Amino acid sequence: MTEIKKLQQDEKENTKRGHLHRTCCGVIHYGLVCTLPPRHQVIHFFLKFVLAIVVIYAIYSIYSVIVYGYALKGGNSDIEKDISDLEGKYGFIDKTGSVVIPCKWEDAGGFSEGLAPVQDDKEKWGYIDKAGSGVIPCQWKDALSFSEGLAPVKDENGKWGFIDKKGQVVIPCQWKGTRCFSEGLATVWE
Repeated sequence: MTEIKKLQQDEKENTKRGHLHRTCCGVIHYGLVCTLPPRHQVIHFFLKFVLAIVVIYAIYSIYSVIVYGYALKGGNSDIEKDISDLEGKYGFIDKTGSVVIPCKWEDAGGFSEGLAPVQDDKEKWGYIDKAGSGVIPCQWKDALSFSEGLAPVKDENGKWGFIDKKGQVVIPCQWKGTRCFSEGLATVWE
């Protein structure tokens, strides 16, 4: 029997059984032949995947410009987002886009529970209120936002602990890392 007749015979048998059969001309599934060889199908799938990643990245980039640029972000706070000026200093704008806290900080986080972490020119972190006044002095190596009345801070030894809204250490700095409190618990690691 010639090779072509054998393939045709196999195709008929596989079609009856609903099997998948790979040939030199592609894939036969339920009697339908896909004209792309299997290696080209993989390349075709890969190109579709890469295109999807590019599209997702483009959407994310546009979203980042809208949310993290000078555009407004929804929420119930009067002060919406930290902004950066041309010198790389950070400040805050309100929902109308007006600057309410001038760009004078080296870095800044968002407001939470009425306070925002800010970094001064000595690379120390502290907290300001919505008027821009320093509430907790810049003395920490790093600081995160408040949650449930406590905020994670990093001391000079690189250990994390928690402070209250008065700046008092309530849980000593003893961990290599931590996250904010949620439902009375915080993740920490040594």
